[in-house]
Amino acid sequence: MNAVQISISRAIREIPRMLLEDAFLKREYPYRQSPKTIEQCIKEEVIYKIVLPDLNLENGVYSFIPLNNAQVIQSDYDAQIYYIPKEVTGGRAILTAITVGTASPYMEQGFAANCGNSMINRKIHQLVSSISDLQVTTNSRVELIAENTILVRDSPLYLGSAYLVCILEMDDQLSNIRPRSIPFFTQLITLAIKGYMYTELIINVDKGRIYAGADLGIYREILMEYRDAWTTYYDLLREKAGKILYMNNGENMNRHLRFCLGSSRGR
Repeated sequence: MNAVQISISRAIREIPRMLLEDAFLKREYPYRQSPKTIEQCIKEEVIYKIVLPDLNLENGVYSFIPLNNAQVIQSDYDAQIYYIPKEVTGGRAILTAITVGTASPYMEQGFAANCGNSMINRKIHQLVSSISDLQVTTNSRVELIAENTILVRDSPLYLGSAYLVCILEMDDQLSNIRPRSIPFFTQLITLAIKGYMYTELIINVDKGRIYAGADLGIYREILMEYRDAWTTYYDLLREKAGKILYMNNGENMNRHLRFCLGSSRGR
């Protein structure tokens, strides 16, 4: 189970089915030939079109992308333009290009990297690293100029062994969300579903009462409970979603703790 599946299950459990059907299922003749389930309609209309773009604006997935499979579009002595195929990024688009490194991000620096991985060597490496300057292996002069296309300035002519530090968009199942963060995103998605339903149905409900004099009773009362759903959704998105997404990523948290503790190493 992921955040999307849990959210849809919760919405179907909490919201009366008649409201769900009226909001998501199309009753026109062409659509009845190949009907979709409520779950699929919720994914297409709410998750993919509303929630995912909003979450990607708040944060994404911190990632290292090797450039050995990147396609060189243009190259000169000052700048290079690379296109990174989506096969390399897992079918996802790059949201932010942070930096380009010219060495492996996991490579040990210093003499201890070539020695045995014993406790003494690790402690000596930490001691030397604490008093030595950090080697410059990255170039921050990189920008995203088109979808999965980056412009790198002042870099070596050959970047075959380099890597791009970037933020990727989240996949459509939110599979990168850790279990402890799922309840928050379940609440967020449920609010988006209720807000979408209110927007879709409220005019038709009022039309029914005005034109036909129908008293919709509990149907309208339940729908009116959702009128503040969008306000609550955007409040949670602005105040908490970005922070939780940041802390959800282990690499981000390790980097944040290193900065807070004044350490340049992840040890």
